[in-house]
Amino acid sequence: MSKFLEVKMVSVRNLPKMDTFGSCDPFCRVVFCGEQMETKVVKNTYEAEFNEIFKFDLSGGQTPSALSIEVLDWDRIGSADVVGKTIIMDSAIFDVMKKTGWQEFEYNVTTPDGKPAIGNNKLPTALKVAFRYIDTSPPPRSPNAPNVPPEARESTRYLEIKVVNARNLPKMDTFGTCDPFCRLEFCGENRETAVIKNTYSPDWNEAFVYDLSQRDATSLTVELLDWDRLASPDFVGQLVFPEPEMEEMADAPAGWQKEVAYRLETKTGGTVTGANKQEAALALQFRVLDHLPDARAVGKGSGTFLGGLAGSFR
Repeated sequence: MSKFLEVKMVSVRNLPKMDTFGSCDPFCRVVFCGEQMETKVVKNTYEAEFNEIFKFDLSGGQTPSALSIEVLDWDRIGSADVVGKTIIMDSAIFDVMKKTGWQEFEYNVTTPDGKPAIGNNKLPTALKVAFRYIDTSPPPRSPNAPNVPPEARESTRYLEIKVVNARNLPKMDTFGTCDPFCRLEFCGENRETAVIKNTYSPDWNEAFVYDLSQRDATSLTVELLDWDRLASPDFVGQLVFPEPEMEEMADAPAGWQKEVAYRLETKTGGTVTGANKQEAALALQFRVLDHLPDARAVGKGSGTFLGGLAGSFR
């Protein structure tokens, strides 16, 4: 059983001038549950991009505490200077732990004397942070058979989720188009497709099979990301399927399946628009099985599922 809180230090902007012969050399220090971690230093800038992920282990059953983030200015000689600090209360951390997928927030930074930190451009210093809670504990058994031991279950059931393809993706790279891949979070597992380089219209046809005979279906999050060689992947869009919808799929008879092209959404539910000004879409196929599929069949697909289906978006 493993429980983690991932904290992604995304960026800080509107930094004040901290150096006599330069601007600011910012880095961040994160303190949570007795652990302290620091980002890299970004030299001579008022707008720093970090995109660093820190993982805090909560498997020991400890109660999450408030999380503090200090923005500091690195100095070659002497201690770092404090730009400001923000504190995320434990109640906000508990709210994060109730949801799936990455949740991104922006916080103002306060100076040591309690005043808002103001940047060189006269705007408030702002820190962008994302959180994701991961719990790989086995889900509770279905309440409709509480006294049936696992070995006495009537049948084995599998849900196959196939990532078929995507269309109308946005331009994500300065000297290219997009290097997309998908990350699925379902039943406490994270799985990823292959990265397809430099395209707005990737075809994956990759299938992921989940054994649901001894666990219940959870909510499903599918993130479409843009791979980067030197940094964390960039978020493009996502699909979120609530737990009741996934349970309904899992309870369908063996042989049931559906294929749908879904509109990609931003983290706030907005529409993702592609480089061609069309709505970005991701095609998925769901199938209920009573046996593991032939390994040779997993991953096969038409590769043309989205073609001509503009009216089938959900």
